[in-house]
Amino acid sequence: MICAVQVEEKGPLCENDVTLSEGPDYDGCDVFGSGPEAAESENAWKTCEKHPGHANFIPITEFGLNHLPEQYRTQSIKDLVNAIAVVTVKLVVRCNSPERMPRYCYSMSGERNSAHVGSGWILDIQKGKGPCRGCFECDPNTSEMVKEPAQDKEKWYLVYVISANHVVFDSEEAKATEVQLFYDDKKSRKDQRMKSIYGAMLERGGSSEDSCVLICFTHNERLAKELTGYVDTMKSMVLKGNRDDPLFEYEYVRKTLPEHQNGLCIMVSHPHGQPKMVTVGKREQVDRKRVQHLRRISLTERSRRLRLKNPLFYSTESCRGSSGSPVFMPVSVETRRKDPHQFPLVDAMVIRSHSIGNVFQGVGLSSGESPLVVAPLLALPPPLKEDGVQKVS
Repeated sequence: MICAVQVEEKGPLCENDVTLSEGPDYDGCDVFGSGPEAAESENAWKTCEKHPGHANFIPITEFGLNHLPEQYRTQSIKDLVNAIAVVTVKLVVRCNSPERMPRYCYSMSGERNSAHVGSGWILDIQKGKGPCRGCFECDPNTSEMVKEPAQDKEKWYLVYVISANHVVFDSEEAKATEVQLFYDDKKSRKDQRMKSIYGAMLERGGSSEDSCVLICFTHNERLAKELTGYVDTMKSMVLKGNRDDPLFEYEYVRKTLPEHQNGLCIMVSHPHGQPKMVTVGKREQVDRKRVQHLRRISLTERSRRLRLKNPLFYSTESCRGSSGSPVFMPVSVETRRKDPHQFPLVDAMVIRSHSIGNVFQGVGLSSGESPLVVAPLLALPPPLKEDGVQKVS
């Protein structure tokens, strides 16, 4: 059963799945009760009022060129969607922090142990230094819940997952978060293709930004190497440069997404906690004077140097549970050097805002239904020290 949350006049800011008083057009997280997660996810999917039937949500296992508009049907675009999809993950957060800001969803629900789901995507994997300091996999209190408990405490890896801050709010919620990998279809659980890693700490973008980096630990070396391969593939198709100062591969974008194709916008997410879905939309022209609500977009200090020429809106469908998911969209921007670039990968960590603070310099607006996409969140938090300690905001 999905929890109902009473909110203020315009409701808390949320795009993961929860039932809010504003009605079916208000995106959020799916909040589940005490029943089986899969059953409640299925119920949320079937009873969704925003997109009944979900006709335009394409299972990733069925996605093909025929699902793209005719002018975009190129193998390179399909390959890029698949490369982004394989690093897209489902987040199950089994705790609601009492420190949640009032504007965030379910901050007033009083349900401390109810689970909510969202989406995210893996940015990087790093090898840990020194002995593990007691992660979910090797902690005696939780290791029994892990199918593959830690065997070698000296060998462990950090997995950096990008999501929205209203999905995972603080370190308390991070430690109660399961990240489900490769949940591509309903058979993924039974045949054990789906794997899980667990949160250990959180790096937040700041109180004015709806962004976070969830840091997970795992001792599964084979899984870490597999994820590294997928992330490297995605970066090789999209980015160039090192992870601390990522640059987009303009030449690749220029060849595969010419100027006349700038209308394409694709999202990969886990709506209602369901297996991975793809939705295809386009950029929309919206009159600023008619914009009634604001949405803030995740930013990093590095991405603040980018200034949009014009706000960009998209009509790609999303549902509760889509918060934090990656969005594929070519966006023309202008840097201080006046060099044009196009960004094929941006993030969908979007929340509604009641204020206009920090709206410009890469932060977006939306009309009631069309969120604005602006800049990618790509910077990593500082690496762990030798003793495994990291300062977390």
